[in-house]
Amino acid sequence: MTSMTLFSFPSRTISTAQWRSSSSKLVKYIRGKEEKASNLLAPAAVVRNFTSLTTGRQMRFRKQNVGKTSVIGATENACIDNVVRGSSLRKMSSAQQPKLVAVAESKRFMTDCFLAVNVPRDHAEAMADLLVGADYRGHFSHGMNRLEMYINDLAINSTDGAAVPVILKETPSTAWVDGRNGLGVVVGNYCMDLAIKKAKAVGVGWVCAKGSNHYGIASWYVLRALKEGLMGMTTTNTSPLMAPTRSKEAA
Repeated sequence: MTSMTLFSFPSRTISTAQWRSSSSKLVKYIRGKEEKASNLLAPAAVVRNFTSLTTGRQMRFRKQNVGKTSVIGATENACIDNVVRGSSLRKMSSAQQPKLVAVAESKRFMTDCFLAVNVPRDHAEAMADLLVGADYRGHFSHGMNRLEMYINDLAINSTDGAAVPVILKETPSTAWVDGRNGLGVVVGNYCMDLAIKKAKAVGVGWVCAKGSNHYGIASWYVLRALKEGLMGMTTTNTSPLMAPTRSKEAA
């Protein structure tokens, strides 16, 4: 079997045909409700048996290799979860055998969700690649889990899905970029590609950006440098979460 990435869901929850039908209905729901900030993705209310697929909040994830096929399993209960984790999918009974949704279907669904809130196709596809890539690498907190957050941010215009980064200032080895409140992955890809270009030209490239947003897993951008035979590093700030030593407030 050719090596490929698959998403696995319990057969009693969804089939491939149901996936396509349900995902299309969800995209239409997003498009029709894009002015509302809350519950944009409410699968239980929109498509029965599409339980928490987009948020994953009530699901446990496991990854295992079956031959040359990597499977990311999303399961609703410990019984099926233990089967996915502890044995080959080939040994499952028909009742336990999960349906597999190819990664292309997951990317298509997420791309359509972003298109529904007026994100340009190239930016939508970049977002889908990032989220699927996070799930495949085991960073389930930053994969499809985050889809609802991104869609809500775009729907209320707190993020500009069409924004294109611009260079404010640069030298042969450095640059300062304005992300213009765009999608984090668009800004992140742009900055890393710029850093790669500079590193190849003069030996090192350092790029800083302002006006960006949540950019997913940091390793996504380091891997872009790795593919070019370079060492890469990336950091980002976050909302205040932790109190520094001897401080009473998060910073």
